[in-house]
Amino acid sequence: MAKKEIKGILQVDLFGDERMMYAEKVKVAWSKGLTKDVNSSLAAMSRRAKGTTKENNVSIRAMVRKNTGKPNWKKGLTKETDSRVAKGSNTVKGRTKENNEGVAKAALTKTGRTKENNEGLAAMAKKLKLRVGEKNPNWTGGVSFLPYSKEFNRAMKSYIRDRDNHTCQRCGISEEDYKKKFVRKCNLPIHHINYDKTDGSEYNLISLCIKCNGNANSDREFWFAYFRDKVSVKRIPEDIVIYG
Repeated sequence: MAKKEIKGILQVDLFGDERMMYAEKVKVAWSKGLTKDVNSSLAAMSRRAKGTTKENNVSIRAMVRKNTGKPNWKKGLTKETDSRVAKGSNTVKGRTKENNEGVAKAALTKTGRTKENNEGLAAMAKKLKLRVGEKNPNWTGGVSFLPYSKEFNRAMKSYIRDRDNHTCQRCGISEEDYKKKFVRKCNLPIHHINYDKTDGSEYNLISLCIKCNGNANSDREFWFAYFRDKVSVKRIPEDIVIYG
């Protein structure tokens, strides 16, 4: 039986249930180092999983029902305040298709995919089309089409970024790193804390990266309170209304 050393743990080339039991004994993943191209068990699992959705699979439906309504355990946590989030962040930090085989493989798989030539993207596009306008759960009556206030100009945005030290006030990424990570020439976006575009006052504005700004569009009551406290609890009236 062939053996090999992986990170100080003796691995044995086993198959099926025998490999799983051995992996449990030495506390490592039984599929570590394997792919569906070289392992029949993974290949069979991949074939069974292909095309399964909550509409055609009982197990997935049960899982969806079980988790529906449950809050995300990471909600409100950051890598600065929680070791688990920090560990996950450090694991993927710096990975690119140039230095990581998994990222390179994923990039290669996705290259050239469009809704015209990919079944998954076509289904996603069709699903999103059904959630436009009033059908979208984040619909707030069309307020996104309202014009910004006159106070919300280039000078005000620059002032807010200076006040926030050119750093995203949610994840902590600097404006310089933000441009590198998201390949953007523009500065950090400025978010309206109470979601009212007509309110361009200083204490209703905060600097966020594009990812955190997008995340703030869901669970608005939570993010309103979170960013309000970030800016200044004393300067923002407690009875202010969240727009939408």
